[in-house]
Amino acid sequence: MLLARPSVTTLAQLKGLRLGYEAGSVGEIMLAEALSQCGLTRQDLLLSQVAVDQQVAAWQAGQVDAVITYEPVASRLQSLGMQRLFDSRQIPNTILDVLAVHRDALDWHHSQALRQLLAVHFRALNEFERNPQDAAYRMAPHLNLPPSQVLSAFKGMVLPTLASNDELLKGQGPASLRARAQKVWQILQRAGLVSGQESLTDLVDGDYLPTEGFLK
Repeated sequence: MLLARPSVTTLAQLKGLRLGYEAGSVGEIMLAEALSQCGLTRQDLLLSQVAVDQQVAAWQAGQVDAVITYEPVASRLQSLGMQRLFDSRQIPNTILDVLAVHRDALDWHHSQALRQLLAVHFRALNEFERNPQDAAYRMAPHLNLPPSQVLSAFKGMVLPTLASNDELLKGQGPASLRARAQKVWQILQRAGLVSGQESLTDLVDGDYLPTEGFLK
């Protein structure tokens, strides 16, 4: 999400202001999409690279007027007075967290470990959905948030279930993901983070997803 000081109420008002962000894929995607919403360009802002774990200090020191950030840091910045101007809900199906595995690591031994990892992930997700309050207390130390703020940090996020992943990664789903990946590639290409053209044909593989029975 993009947060700004309270006096900034529209994206267009970012012109000439200092915006800190991580110059990686997610930061560049959010920056490009936010600018496209208001007709500004990168040259209209004073951009600086500020890692997410340094953004609270940068805001408190008056070094930035706005930041592109994510949870749990976003909640801390909002508690200190920053206001949300733009977030990934306004560009649905663009920013997806994925598990990427190098093809060389997909031998038999690593494939078994990968399947086990995915099973544990979905068991944890099921527990989070069944008993969110207990999960919040368990997750709080890892997120560096009070337990009372953990659930609000996930508000607005879509956490795809096993069934959702199965739909995305199998059947007709991969075609949709490839189209999204192509859009992301173009944004990163314009930002100078990638070059050339990459084949996205074999990008998606749903064969490692566990079965519903394996999660019990």
